[in-house]
Amino acid sequence: MFDVNKGVWLVLTLHMDSETIGMGGTFAILVMSSHQVVAVYLTDGAVAYEGVVLQGSERQQYSSKRKSEAEEALGVLGALATGWCS
Repeated sequence: MFDVNKGVWLVLTLHMDSETIGMGGTFAILVMSSHQVVAVYLTDGAVAYEGVVLQGSERQQYSSKRKSEAEEALGVLGALATGWCS
């Protein structure tokens, strides 16, 4: 999966969008310089909804949407999303 001859940058972030808003330009520069950028999210994205705690299928749907958005955003930058913690 990763080429150990290239620099691999691991970014831990609390929830989706913090990494692209805060470091998106840096990600793009690193990727253009042949580094690999990997993001790991420390939440599933469902609790970041205007203070509302979602439950059940509604939580799952919202979390899936946020994960999909994160993967798309990182894909534009050439980075990878590898995992989510709940």
